[in-house]
Amino acid sequence: MIDEAKRPTEPPPDWAYDWGRVPYNPMEDARAFNMTTSGPSPMTPRGETAAPAPPANTSGWQAEHGLGPQPGINLIDRMCINADQRERAQAQRPDLMQVMMMMTQQQNQIIAALAALVARMEDQTPKKVSAPKDKQP
Repeated sequence: MIDEAKRPTEPPPDWAYDWGRVPYNPMEDARAFNMTTSGPSPMTPRGETAAPAPPANTSGWQAEHGLGPQPGINLIDRMCINADQRERAQAQRPDLMQVMMMMTQQQNQIIAALAALVARMEDQTPKKVSAPKDKQP
């Protein structure tokens, strides 16, 4: 008899019911791990699962298969086209280092032009001539 004090008062969780529904045969489990010369045996059934072989053709003639693209070749074509587009887009995108070098060159050209302009402006401004100090009235 079961002791009433040890009996659970709440129902078991849902996973316990699920485990109870799983069929388990310990002999199949032991057979699966039986080591032989070829390794452990598979748990999958070894019965006939493949379709039966077509009847043998004794005349030597075979059914004609039409020529055409292989199955799945359209997927490979699309993958190649997408990869080509991606590579072309990356090739057109400028490299960050090249952009920075171009910006630095432009900045240097602008600074050189401003320096030349300032130097030219200093050369063109008339210099004030101050009166000699001994001739002051």
